[in-house]
Amino acid sequence: MKTNFLFEALYLSISKLALILCCFFNKNSTLCQVPELGACNNFAVFSAAGAIDNTGTTTIEGNIGTNVGAFNGFPPGQISGEIHNVDTESAQAAIDIDVLYSYFSELTCDSTIIATLGNNQTLTPKTYCIGSAATLEDTLIFDGQNNPDALFIFKINGAFSTSTYSTIILINEAAANNIYWQVNGLFTLSDFSDFKGNLVINGAINLLSNSNLEGRMLTRAGAISLASNKVLMNFNDNPLPIELLSFEANCNELTIFLNWSKASESNNAFFTIEESFDLISWSVLRKIEGAGNSSHLIEYSTTIEMENDSDLSYLRLKQTDFDGHFRNSKTIILEGCSVDEAVIKLYPNPVNNVISIESCNNWSDFQLLSICKSSGELVFTSTIPQPQIDMQHYPSGMYYFKFVFYNSQINKRVSVLH
Repeated sequence: MKTNFLFEALYLSISKLALILCCFFNKNSTLCQVPELGACNNFAVFSAAGAIDNTGTTTIEGNIGTNVGAFNGFPPGQISGEIHNVDTESAQAAIDIDVLYSYFSELTCDSTIIATLGNNQTLTPKTYCIGSAATLEDTLIFDGQNNPDALFIFKINGAFSTSTYSTIILINEAAANNIYWQVNGLFTLSDFSDFKGNLVINGAINLLSNSNLEGRMLTRAGAISLASNKVLMNFNDNPLPIELLSFEANCNELTIFLNWSKASESNNAFFTIEESFDLISWSVLRKIEGAGNSSHLIEYSTTIEMENDSDLSYLRLKQTDFDGHFRNSKTIILEGCSVDEAVIKLYPNPVNNVISIESCNNWSDFQLLSICKSSGELVFTSTIPQPQIDMQHYPSGMYYFKFVFYNSQINKRVSVLH
């Protein structure tokens, strides 16, 4: 048995070395765009050379391991997979993460981008390079361009951190299993943030309080710190516990048309359609009874009349089992659901100093204007109509204007660029 294990390990290492040599001599080859994870494929959390410490009710879906022997905090943390603490599996993973990191180092860049990601930035499938430490602020959107195999690779030559309440949204078939982050330094996921993709780190990993990762966190040279987190190595394009084939929405003025289909259901009590304007607070638009248990194709559709005028909102599908457990679908963006874009007009947009506000509504019905950052932070309120607002003192990013009238509400988004 030992001879077989050594032979298999040698075979895998030689195969991966051949792949790296191929990439070195032919860096634009399509073959070089398919990362080989080896034994790392089995781990949701792994450190080749550091301790793993947890505080609080962390949940790990997948295997967890370290190749140095220090492992603390489980329980109270919960693991659905296996624990590998200085064994043959962790030893092989320690070899494979070095090979994987070298593989990414040899890839050429499709695009060199600035060190600040997010603020409602949308990226398409490419290999992106950042030559310094980097940050992710607010919202980053991955557009798969209707290709379920769309690949996103990031090479960050320095530490990488996120802001509080940061989030990643996947649209048009983008999938977390096809996102890779090579980081040459410390990675910090800030409080209440949602992150997606495979982390391949040359440094420590810190997940702060109540932050979540859909993917893997793998480090070749650092400790891993967890604090009441969720790490879900769930790379099904559908994160629901049913076979969801599609989830689509469009609108005509204030009417939303939703359609979704599924190949099978198991223990499915009901669906709820949820809407958000800031990706933080979600409200239920409608509840739809599920089919319980079924192995047949079922198509669902519903029409919802919106109460509020909005040029941007987010929708998700929540599925709840009979035992109360639930999962959310990917978030989709709904734009242009407005009776009349001229009811409230904001210009210029984007803005770098003063924004003007015009309304066809009767200002005597006006009750409140509130402005929030995309993180949900309230930055301005007024109960008096404002013809102009000076935005030059606010940081660059996306802001949400909410106008409340006596019997209606209008939501607008504004991009501030300095």
